[in-house]
Amino acid sequence: MSLKPREVNFEEVWGGLLETVQQVVTMGSIKRTVWNERFSDVYSLCVAYPEPLAERLYWETKKLLESHVRDLYAKVSKKREENLLAEYHRFWIQFSKGTQYLNNLYSYLNSQHIQKQKFSDADLTYGSMQMDVSEQLLEIGELGLEIWQKEMITPLQSRLVDVLLAGIQQDRLGATTDAPTSTIRGVIHSFVDVNMYKKKATLQLYESVFEVELLSETGSFYRKEASSQLQVCNVSQYMERVIARLAEEELRATKFLPPSSHKRVVKEVQDRMVADHLSTVHAETSSMVTAERTRDLSNMYTLLRPVPSGLTQLVHHLKDHIKQQGLQAITSLKGDNIPAQFVESLLEVHKKYRTMISEVFHNDQQFVGALDKAFESVVNHRGNTKVICRSPELLARYCDSLLKKSTKGLNESEVDDKLGHSITIFKYIDDKDVYQKFYARMLAKRLIQQQSQSMDSEEAMINRLKQACGYEYTSKLHRMFTDMSVSSDLNHKFNEFLKNKPQELGINFSINVLQAGACPSDRRPSRLSLYPRNWKSQSKHLKVSTTSISTEGNSLGSITYVKGELKVSQSKRTYLITMSTFQMAMLLMFEK
Repeated sequence: MSLKPREVNFEEVWGGLLETVQQVVTMGSIKRTVWNERFSDVYSLCVAYPEPLAERLYWETKKLLESHVRDLYAKVSKKREENLLAEYHRFWIQFSKGTQYLNNLYSYLNSQHIQKQKFSDADLTYGSMQMDVSEQLLEIGELGLEIWQKEMITPLQSRLVDVLLAGIQQDRLGATTDAPTSTIRGVIHSFVDVNMYKKKATLQLYESVFEVELLSETGSFYRKEASSQLQVCNVSQYMERVIARLAEEELRATKFLPPSSHKRVVKEVQDRMVADHLSTVHAETSSMVTAERTRDLSNMYTLLRPVPSGLTQLVHHLKDHIKQQGLQAITSLKGDNIPAQFVESLLEVHKKYRTMISEVFHNDQQFVGALDKAFESVVNHRGNTKVICRSPELLARYCDSLLKKSTKGLNESEVDDKLGHSITIFKYIDDKDVYQKFYARMLAKRLIQQQSQSMDSEEAMINRLKQACGYEYTSKLHRMFTDMSVSSDLNHKFNEFLKNKPQELGINFSINVLQAGACPSDRRPSRLSLYPRNWKSQSKHLKVSTTSISTEGNSLGSITYVKGELKVSQSKRTYLITMSTFQMAMLLMFEK
């Protein structure tokens, strides 16, 4: 084939090309040699000398395609309704594939003649308002689709839509459709595919011709369905049937419709069967929550979640129910171990409804918020406004009981788990400063009297509080730990100091040096002037020893936490008794 422009007889070349085009659009068989020759014919017409014949080729091809589609329309329009979709679909598959091959055959015309005349994206966006997009030439494949829309879909759309809707309705009712599923789907998708070449509004034809009618028909069907079901079902049964209908409609949309319609169809069903009857569903909310009917609550959540403000009443009733259950759990506590009963009862209620929110409401933040608000009310509840809330003290005492050496039946891992769970209640306490005061006082007592079960557990608990409230909240607690470590070093140095002195104290002696700002000790001056023997000697040596040891911060002497051990002989038996300094001072007066 020569690429050099030459004189061409249009009628002669077009005659051969015409026959091939007719074969292509009907998906007839063409020899490869003929197919290759037709590429040369298109090229020769586009570069003909002295004037290119590309424009004439374009218009002749357009006339041919229009004539062909009109002939197809005449055949399809004669079919009865039960055969209409099958005939239309057969011709559409044939024609759409044929135009793809034809577009390839005309590739030189498309690239060198038509594309150069097309408006660019910039022209369409920023160009003159007088630009008429309809006047621009289309590539041959696009031209074929436009002709199909104009000559086939437009005159036939009313009948097509009616038959399509009837087929979907048959499927909805469980009946056998007149046309196969693939045919119904193919016809519906042809409304989309015929405009896929467009850069904008590719779904406009489908939405205006078919989707709007489908949504109207769907809404009408489910409006009647909802009314009839509510007459024979209670709300629980009704919700089950609505969920089943929604699942069916989702499957049906996937089976027949383009993805853009899936959510719209499902929303139409939700609007007609749920939103239109919201008051009926809401009327059962309170009883379902009170009875904790988890299956019904799960169904209600599924149906109401897509409805604007649909969950408001359900959230409100659940919050009130949790609050009622929480108060009921802590208002009748009896016995000696009230702090443990208080905390563990609340944790049990919290765990129960946290699990419900996870399994039934899928951790929806509205319900998580309802749980938090309910527990804030319960934890900070005061039976009388004049009475101080006891939650901070009870929680602090609960933690103290776990951290003391006296804890029985629990290993360190179990204690750590319980302390970790206690933070759940701590987060709901409004007066966290009150809790801090109680906790600090009890911590000081455990440290000074060496009653802590585990220093690791003590530190882990303080770190949990720091994580919940920040460093400032736990700074004093951390300083107590530091002071105890420093005191241990001081005692060691004091004992080393005594080894180098000729004078002995006569008793074992150790002391804790704690900063007054960190340790919540009793700072009230004592009127008791009786002290154990050697107290002054011990104090003198301690002062001499600490003179050479640098200490920072203010310290305050406190007798409150000081304890000692005395051997007491009674009835020929000896007892080792641990007691406070005050008790020791009084008993020593009776030593002789």
